[in-house]
Amino acid sequence: MKKLLLFTVAAAVSISGMAKDIKVKGTPSNRVAQAGNYENNLSAKGTAVGDTFILINHVDTFFYYSFTDTPGYVYGMSYHSYDAAAERYDFNPADSSLEMIGILSEFTGHYQPSTTKSVRLKAWSQGPLTGTSPIKYNGFPATVRDSIDVLISHLGIDPTGGHADSGKYTPMTPVTFTDSFFVGFTMNYTLPLQGDTIGLMSSSDGKRLSTLYTVVGPDTIYNERAVIGKGGLWGDNYRIFGLRNDLAIFPVVIIHAPVTVHGISRNDFTYFGAYPNPATTNTNVKFSLKNAASVTIKIMDITGRTLKEYAQSNVSAGEHVVPIETSDLAAGNYIISVRTSAGDGIGQQITVGK
Repeated sequence: MKKLLLFTVAAAVSISGMAKDIKVKGTPSNRVAQAGNYENNLSAKGTAVGDTFILINHVDTFFYYSFTDTPGYVYGMSYHSYDAAAERYDFNPADSSLEMIGILSEFTGHYQPSTTKSVRLKAWSQGPLTGTSPIKYNGFPATVRDSIDVLISHLGIDPTGGHADSGKYTPMTPVTFTDSFFVGFTMNYTLPLQGDTIGLMSSSDGKRLSTLYTVVGPDTIYNERAVIGKGGLWGDNYRIFGLRNDLAIFPVVIIHAPVTVHGISRNDFTYFGAYPNPATTNTNVKFSLKNAASVTIKIMDITGRTLKEYAQSNVSAGEHVVPIETSDLAAGNYIISVRTSAGDGIGQQITVGK
C-alpha cells in the first residue's frame, strides 16, 4: 500500500490534460518552453552547458521522439524524482530455458562531449503478488539479476542532434530466466545537468494492448508492464499517468530448446525463436501477433550494426514464420531483432555455421 500512496501523490502534480505537452526550465540562459510555446527548437534536442532541465510533467525534458514508426514519450531525468523504468517480459519454461545475454535500447537526448554520466541497464526477476484486497498488483521488479553501467555517450545518441539517434546493443553477463522478468534502466543524476538531458524512448499512448487489470473474486489485480521507479519503489504507467505505452528496451536472448518454445511475450507480441539455430543457409523466424501490425526484422552483428533488414506493413494477427537467408553471412554469432509498430520486440542470438 505504501507503493500506491507514493505514486498517487506524485501523479497528483498537475499532469492531467497535458499528456503531450512539455514544460522545461533552464539556467543561466533562463530558457523556458511551456505547453504550446516551444522555444529554442526543443524538438531538435537543443540544450546548453549550464542549463538545468527539470520535468514538469511526465513526457520529460524535451520533445518526444519516434520509436519504430510511432512517436512516443521519453523517460529520463524527472522533476518527480523518478529514477528508473522497466518493461516486463513473460516466459513459459515448460519445454525450454532462456538465457539473456544483453539489452537493446533506444535512448535519445543531448549530452556534452566531455560527459562522464552513465545509466545502469538492468534485468530484474518479477516480484510476487502484492497489495491488499480489493487492489492487488501482479509483481514489480524485484531481485536484480544482471546490471551494467553504460556511459551515455555509448547509448547511440547523436550529441549534435544532426542525425537520428539509433538503437544500441549492450552485451551483459549471461543470466538464465525461468519465469517472467523485467528489463530496464536506472539513473542517478544530480542537478545541475550541465547540458546532459537524455531519456529512453517509448511508443505512443495506446500501443500497450495487454489487459490492464483482471477481476478475481472481490479483487482487482493490475497487470504491471511498463513501470517506473522512485527510490526503489515501483508503479505502473497506467496507474500513475493513465498511459498505455511500451518502452524501447528489449532483452537479447539465447533460447535453449530441442525444437520450439512456448514463447516469450511482451504485450501484443509473442516470439517463438529462430530455427534452425545454428543455421547454415537459412533460418526461420517465428512469432505471433494478437492484432495486425507492421513488423521489422533486422540481422545485426554482435556490435549491433545492422546487416540486413526485412520490413512488412499490416502483418495480420496470428502466427507467422519468416524465412531469413544466412548463406551470405560469415560463420559466427549474430543478433536477430524483431520489432512491431505497436512498440513490442525482442532480440535473439543465433549462430551461423558453414
